[in-house]
Amino acid sequence: MNNPTPTSNERVLPTMNKDGTRRWIHPKLSTGKLHAQRKWLAYFLMLIFVVLPYLRWNGKHLFLLDLTARRFTIFGFTFFPTDTLILWLSLLAVGLAIFLFTALFGRVWCGWACPQTVYMEFLFRPIEHWLEGPPAQRLKRDRESFFSPIRLLKYAIFLLIAAILANSFLAYFVSPEVLWIWVRESPFKHPAPFLVMLITTLLIFVDFAYFREQTCLVACPYGRIQSALLDRNTLIVGYDPNRGEPRGRAALRKTSAPPSSSAQPIPSIPPSSSAQPIPSIPPSSSTQLTPSVPPTSSTPSAAPTASLLSSVSSATSAPSANEWGDCIDCGACVVACPMGIDIREGLQMECINCAQCIDACDAIMTKVNKPKGLIRYASQAEIEGGPRLRLKRPRTLVYSVLILFLFSVLAFAMTRTSRTRAEASILRAGSEPYKLLGDGSLSNHLHIRVANRTASKQSYRIEIIGPKDRPLRSIIPINPIEIDAYGLDKANVFTMIPRSAHDQNPYTVKIRVSDGKGFTWERNFPLIGPPRPYASTTPHPSASSTSTTPAVPPPSAPLNNTTAHTSRLSASPNNTTAHTSRLSASPNNTTAHISRPSASPNNTTAHTSRPSASPNNTTAPTSRPSAPPTSTTLPSAASLPIAPPASLPTTPTLRQAPPSRSSF
Repeated sequence: MNNPTPTSNERVLPTMNKDGTRRWIHPKLSTGKLHAQRKWLAYFLMLIFVVLPYLRWNGKHLFLLDLTARRFTIFGFTFFPTDTLILWLSLLAVGLAIFLFTALFGRVWCGWACPQTVYMEFLFRPIEHWLEGPPAQRLKRDRESFFSPIRLLKYAIFLLIAAILANSFLAYFVSPEVLWIWVRESPFKHPAPFLVMLITTLLIFVDFAYFREQTCLVACPYGRIQSALLDRNTLIVGYDPNRGEPRGRAALRKTSAPPSSSAQPIPSIPPSSSAQPIPSIPPSSSTQLTPSVPPTSSTPSAAPTASLLSSVSSATSAPSANEWGDCIDCGACVVACPMGIDIREGLQMECINCAQCIDACDAIMTKVNKPKGLIRYASQAEIEGGPRLRLKRPRTLVYSVLILFLFSVLAFAMTRTSRTRAEASILRAGSEPYKLLGDGSLSNHLHIRVANRTASKQSYRIEIIGPKDRPLRSIIPINPIEIDAYGLDKANVFTMIPRSAHDQNPYTVKIRVSDGKGFTWERNFPLIGPPRPYASTTPHPSASSTSTTPAVPPPSAPLNNTTAHTSRLSASPNNTTAHTSRLSASPNNTTAHISRPSASPNNTTAHTSRPSASPNNTTAPTSRPSAPPTSTTLPSAASLPIAPPASLPTTPTLRQAPPSRSSF
């Protein structure tokens, strides 16, 4: 059993029917004063879009985002990848400018200058109207077939226009001279640009042939953030309900009275009661209240309050409760809307402020001898009886101050950039920043990037300067380097120093770049190499001058009884070994003690944890041995001031010491 297709009680989107199918919108063109202004502005913007990449100023393009050369030229200023600060300041300033413009004038950009609206309403839709006829015939073709001969011709023209626009768009990122060569040559010689142009052409064609107004509703995020950017004093396209309601067609107005639901009556006054004043209407109320009083009553009717009268311009007046409004419910504003909405339902996300409904409504008001302006540009506060458009508001003032500050900083940064003849930077070679050569020297590979910011070709010389007392060799294969106007190039630099010069102290060189015409750039740059060897340590000054302490080896050397240690050496006459941790005097001690050993004459083994005095003790009580048991080579007896013990083991015998408090 087939389940019926679920339907909605109301339309979800203007471009969608209740059953979920696509609702194709074919608005009826309303030619009026605002439409004429939009048309001339649209043609001017189209001309600017096509011509701007070909304009030049001071020998360079007026606007070119050259991605291959990594160089942006915007209104005479050239920016390089190093101008990141200027880029971020520009984007931030433009973002705040959009916020300010939207807070003041709403979505005027969408209806008057957005490329989607400009090309759809003043290029593609007029061609569609010329080929397929008025909206009624187009709707009929929608129900019949999408691939009729006349529509195939329309799609072919749309595809040709899309290709022209795609090449114009590509000219913003590639030099027009290069683009013209690509157009005349085979696409197989430059497949990547041709693929970009082909994809752009298809996107433009699908956009204007199929998606149309859905691009504004679904893809564009600008309409989604209107709730955060607009307020009650923002300029919008609005319908005045105080003047237009209750609405009704001409035939209905002749046969019936206005609906009672449009006015909320105040309870009638009893005849026997004395006359009482009618309650006043709150100023914020937008509904006109009229007391329901019998015709024979002498009670005067309530007049509209001053707040309601001020909600309408001087050329219009709100109807009384027993009169119809100015809106005759003709639907001209609905059929003229390119987004398919009814502006009488209030402010909506889909509205792009194109003013088509204003022209349509003004034409109807002229025919029925009513004042224009039932639908007009106004703020919500003005329509509801408040003051006219207010430009000075806390939000707009904050935006203005921030934008002024950002543009000041941006202007200063751009002025500094334009005064700089060149820029340079240093980078290490990514694959092999240093290398040990066969003769034992150490080589560093550097890249020096130089950006020419002048309008002519320049020559830049690179110098490598080292310390006077330390040797240095440098090789620069191409020096000086020639860079074209507004070009960017890099030079390879190789430096060679002896390995010993790097092992002693860090080696720093000075790199200088100059053009001989006033530009000089200098930086100190450290050279790198392998890790330096372990540095020797000087014995503590408290050590005895008669102590024959050898130099300390690297940490990897094994520790034995004849190894020297350097931490807090105490004076120990006739001691041929070093002690490390608060060594007490111990004559005739020929071994190393680790942790506070007590005096123990004739002790020839290592102690680690507070051993007690034990004469003739040849073993080391230990709980934490400082070195693995190894074969020990002791000095000869002749070199000692006393005779060695009678029996001395060649290898210390370690036994587990009882638990004791360690100096650690």
